[in-house]
Parts: sequence; C-alpha cells; structure tokens
Amino acid sequence: MAELVNNIVTVNIKTSNHVYSNRGSSKGYFINGIESPPLNLLAGIKYKFDQSDISNLGHQILFFKDPEKSIPFNINVINNGTAGSEGAYTEITLPADTSSKLFYQCKSHSFMGNSLQKINSSYVSGDV
Repeated sequence: MAELVNNIVTVNIKTSNHVYSNRGSSKGYFINGIESPPLNLLAGIKYKFDQSDISNLGHQILFFKDPEKSIPFNINVINNGTAGSEGAYTEITLPADTSSKLFYQCKSHSFMGNSLQKINSSYVSGDV
C-alpha cells in the first residue's frame, strides 16, 4: 500500500505574495496554511488534498500541464465528493515517468494555485 500524505486545503483572498497575485481570481488556495506553495511531490506517494472546508465550495482542485488550464493531467487523479462538503478531496499519485512540471488550479477559476513537480529525493526543503 502506498504511503499517504494528507494536506488540508482552504481558500481565501490572495495576498501580494501569491505567485499569480495580479492574475485571474482574487482568491487562492492555502495548503496546510501556506498560500499556494509550489509543491514537490515524490512519485508513487499518494497526496490527498482535503477540500472539506466550506471555503472550498466551488473551487475543486484539478491538475494541468500548463497554468492556463488548457491541457488537463488526469493520470492517477481521484476526485471524491464536492469541494466544500464533508469528506471531499482530490488525490494524486505521480507516476515514476512524470517529467514535466504540472500545475494545480481551480476547475472554475483561473490562477488560484501554483506549480508542482516530481522530485527524486525523499528530503527536499519545502516539501508538502
């Protein structure tokens, strides 16, 4: 059974620290209390993004190959429930052959998230 890393997601007004502070939605994702961090994920590990907090209502996380959301990334992605409802989450397990930078963004609103990439080391500063 694959290791599981649980992350709590909330949505709030972006600050000037957000990578897309002057683009798209006025709101952004906060993962474990950090405003839309770039994510470093290990291949083969399940990363669960708990979206049960009411602030997530209407802000389902999806994954893309570009920040503009024109190329979806659906490999090993599970969406459960409705964002903002009890038990809702999005889960991703990156395949070992993932080589491109990906992006987590809102299904309905632009530039709420940031980038994510596969890393090869089990210890990297800033892991989520």
